[in-house]
Amino acid sequence: MTFPPDYRIPILGPEEYSRGYRVIPFDPSDPRAADPLVQLDAVGISNQSYHARTDGDNPPYHRPVPGSQSTMWLRRTLAIKLTHVNRRLRPHGHEIHVLDGYRPIACQRGLWDFYYEQARRVTGSQDHRTLKAHAEQFAADPSDFSKDAPETWPSHTTGGAIDVTLRHLATGLLADMGSCYEEITETSHCDHFERQLDAGAVTERDHRLINRRLMHWAMHAEGIYNHPFVFWHHDWGNQLYVRTCMDRFTDPPRAAWYGYIEPPLDQGTA
Repeated sequence: MTFPPDYRIPILGPEEYSRGYRVIPFDPSDPRAADPLVQLDAVGISNQSYHARTDGDNPPYHRPVPGSQSTMWLRRTLAIKLTHVNRRLRPHGHEIHVLDGYRPIACQRGLWDFYYEQARRVTGSQDHRTLKAHAEQFAADPSDFSKDAPETWPSHTTGGAIDVTLRHLATGLLADMGSCYEEITETSHCDHFERQLDAGAVTERDHRLINRRLMHWAMHAEGIYNHPFVFWHHDWGNQLYVRTCMDRFTDPPRAAWYGYIEPPLDQGTA
């Protein structure tokens, strides 16, 4: 399948960014719920755990996030889907590069603690509601997490959520997507450069626009859907995936088949 020259990323309203997903039911009887975690290296997917980096080149943390893992894991079927994504991208000189996949709840707590403490510095407040509101712009609050309660599961703890970007096959360098990973601004919205195009601020030849379209097309063609708030986050099979399908399709799935899954024994935890 060739990348369509007229492909565009849909422009969505703010309500699409903020709809909750944890009310979506989980169906443990679905046979796909037993899909195991596999290492991305084992299926040939380029990856580097952003949150476990030790070289300091992972702003805004500049150090390993407590609880992060250096070995990257995903549900097996989703990992295989990424190999199909790469087949679509290869003729265009790119491949997928995964920055985060399965995330242990310990890492989710590490991320939350970082942004909660950041809120103290940014807001100058000690009010819990103020600090929580700031932190929730960047990370899901795991304080009420229970492995038996689907309404408390962050999407990455299911193994069905991934944060991805593009990598040039010829050089191994990451493609310019117009916004850095974990840089949560208006520019990180998936449709940002589509809006810029409509406003006359960029042209159809802008490489950032083209790169976002290419990744969006290849992922969506394999049924892996983007959360529009940030260009890098995609889901398959979890609650957020079902929420996205409900917003876009007339006959969406009614329940998630990926729920919380325990971390593998060999995690390479930072």
